[in-house]
Amino acid sequence: MKDEVARRLAFFGYECHSAADDIKIDVCVNIAEQAIKSICNIEKIPEALRHVQIDMACGHFFKMEQPSLKPAGDGIIKSIQEGDTAIAFDTSKKDLSLNDFADILINSHKDALAAHRRIKW
Repeated sequence: MKDEVARRLAFFGYECHSAADDIKIDVCVNIAEQAIKSICNIEKIPEALRHVQIDMACGHFFKMEQPSLKPAGDGIIKSIQEGDTAIAFDTSKKDLSLNDFADILINSHKDALAAHRRIKW
């Protein structure tokens, strides 16, 4: 599972290089596993929900790493002035969009989770 999460993070542009990243991935995988088990009231995660666990783990990883992540590029262009060439970037939206992306990864699988939910007696 850890390798699949690392590959998914690499797909999103984050390369895992340190032992600390491996520990964080393990923690996030466990958080996602417990969330799925709790939501679905199951003891073992079925293979059909594996992609959900990977996405949720990535979302939790981004939430955990958010303060230290430096998104690629300088940000969204806020204004361009042609005389003497000045370009201003709006960097305030980067943290918000990363946070929104993490929320999407964590919360966007409600239908898949509902399909595997069991009634608690």
